Amino acid sequence: MHKRIQGILCYLLMAACAATSFQCSDDDGENTDPKDDNKSITAFTFAGLDPAVIAAIDETAKTITATVPAGTNVTSLIPTVTVAETATVTPASGAAQDFTNPITYTVTAEDDSQQTYTVTVTVAPPPEQDCRPSELAGAGGLLYITYNTDGTVNTVTSPPTGGTPGFMLGYIYADGKRTRVNMYNDDVELIGYNTIEYPDPTITLEFVYEIDGEIERQPRYFIHFLEDDRIIATVDYINDGTEVYDSIRYTYTNDNITRVDGYGATTDEVQYYYTYTYDDKINPHALIDVSGYHGMGFLPISRSKNNIKSIEYHSDGSDYTSQYSYTYNGNNLPLTFTEDAQTLNFEYVCD
Repeated sequence: MHKRIQGILCYLLMAACAATSFQCSDDDGENTDPKDDNKSITAFTFAGLDPAVIAAIDETAKTITATVPAGTNVTSLIPTVTVAETATVTPASGAAQDFTNPITYTVTAEDDSQQTYTVTVTVAPPPEQDCRPSELAGAGGLLYITYNTDGTVNTVTSPPTGGTPGFMLGYIYADGKRTRVNMYNDDVELIGYNTIEYPDPTITLEFVYEIDGEIERQPRYFIHFLEDDRIIATVDYINDGTEVYDSIRYTYTNDNITRVDGYGATTDEVQYYYTYTYDDKINPHALIDVSGYHGMGFLPISRSKNNIKSIEYHSDGSDYTSQYSYTYNGNNLPLTFTEDAQTLNFEYVCD
């Protein structure tokens, strides 16, 4: 009897415990797990570019940086933004954005906390190329350039313009230096030539010869004075080289000729002068050497690092100004040259 009562009591005790356990479980049925606070951007990719661009994420600074290929239009790029499954991001992943300027992305975690990231996209510069002009544009019109296999200039051709006849120059070299320049008319007849001598590093002599049928004469020559491999003055002789026609001095600023002073034949005073302003881009005329004919290569357009934007000429009773403008390619080389209403194009050959 005693054992039976003991068994009943044990059963009742177990039932009470079960009821208590069930009741506690029922009371605690509400989910008490904390909400996710993950608000990190774990990946930022421009998958639509070729090749795809994966941005670098600096989690400490909360910055995201990407460099896209040269020429990429950043005004409508579509990024893929990866965040936790419980988080959201604004602007949304897959939405096109204008990355011309940095953009702020905001990640909101499940617990409503937020984190911002600053995204900056940079366009890579175009690859450097060894480009040489095949067509040079300028105030004198177009010049067409051909090259020898060693990269030196072979010919320079100026087509007829208006009433001005065209001509072609052919260049001859010895020991790596230009020693003669032949001039041909439109019929490719030799009508003159220059010889060039280099007696020492500070002087270049340029002798001009004219050919008329079987008659050849030397009416003119130039003495060019150099310092640190750049020309600083020129004396121009005429009348078979017996009379000074002009003396010229060059002033440089940042490797550009910014002033040319002309002294005339017999005076020590400036008779006229030119002033020049420049852009900050590469001057294709200076990439090659077209000197050697009537002093043409020693003009500022050929000896200055940048492109001429304006020329002012000053003399007694005669002043004028010329203005030029350009467009450029990604290598900072001019594509077009405009003077007044006329626009001429540059062309290049690149290795």
